[in-house]
Amino acid sequence: MSRRFSLVPIAAILALALLTTPAAADDLDKLLNRPVSPGAVGLLVSHANDPRVEARWRESLRDASPQVRATAARMLLVNAATDAIPDLARMVETDADPGAALEAARALLVLSAGPADVLVLAAAKRLNDERLSRAVAESKSAPSPSGQPGYRTVIDLPQGYVADVLKLTNCDPPRAIALAAVGVRYSEVCHLKEIQWIAVPLTSGCEEAARAILTAGLLPAPAWVKTGDRSVIVLPMNRPFLQCLASSNQSTEPLRVGQNGIAPPRKTRQVNPEFPGGAPAGPHPIAILSATISGSGCVEQVRVTRSSSTAIDAESIRAISQWEFAPTIVNGAPTPVSMTITMQFSLPN
Repeated sequence: MSRRFSLVPIAAILALALLTTPAAADDLDKLLNRPVSPGAVGLLVSHANDPRVEARWRESLRDASPQVRATAARMLLVNAATDAIPDLARMVETDADPGAALEAARALLVLSAGPADVLVLAAAKRLNDERLSRAVAESKSAPSPSGQPGYRTVIDLPQGYVADVLKLTNCDPPRAIALAAVGVRYSEVCHLKEIQWIAVPLTSGCEEAARAILTAGLLPAPAWVKTGDRSVIVLPMNRPFLQCLASSNQSTEPLRVGQNGIAPPRKTRQVNPEFPGGAPAGPHPIAILSATISGSGCVEQVRVTRSSSTAIDAESIRAISQWEFAPTIVNGAPTPVSMTITMQFSLPN
């Protein structure tokens, strides 16, 4: 079974008041008059029901900046902009930047009613980039049976997007932690069916930034998302995690700890979890997480793979998002690694 998505446009979801708060027309005018940048393109998503926004995204597919082109392709994907399929196909065929071509390919594989494999595989050969070939394979993988709701952080955002969004919104998150989150349900063929924001107290600038970052992370769904699952996508709003996310280089595939002699990185900072008040307490509260550690030693992705109770999942991510490690050096270069982390909770007295 194909993992091709049948998407509900964000503009339609806006009508249900699930994704964004009402946005004033003068706010959109200000956004459209900003210099084009990855963040400026992404922040337009609050006004996705205005036809000028999709027009700007399609226009941005031809921008001189590959980061802008990549962000525009991601936004067209999230908003199910099928009218942009010809533009995305041309971008896959001609774009010289692997990151921008990858975002266009992901969008095309999801949105196109016809087979886009040939175009994407030709781009993979032209650009000598295996990520494009993997995108084709992932689009064809069969969804797994439904499981427990999954908690994860945002993953695999366009290069330069997070840093620019934080800059444009004047969001300067404190080191203290807050978790922004959005609940998403991917139904029978892993399409985007339901979005519900989970409110958290943030400054207005950081709230705008959190919504733009989380929205860009809604799609494409990771290959391990299961049929019918309700995912909770979490964005730890603390300075170390956001700085790590902003500097993430997705072009480098992380090496797996324990394989090919890759040793676990040395931990230099640990934050212990706090048992959530009112959470059901089993005899041994525990969470198993998969984490990606960047080349600089910060935590850039976290996913709860198994836990004794979903009540402790968000707190597990909150704690681990603040851990720090010594860089892993492979062949003389700092290298990202992925690893499994077991987090044990101490029961309250």
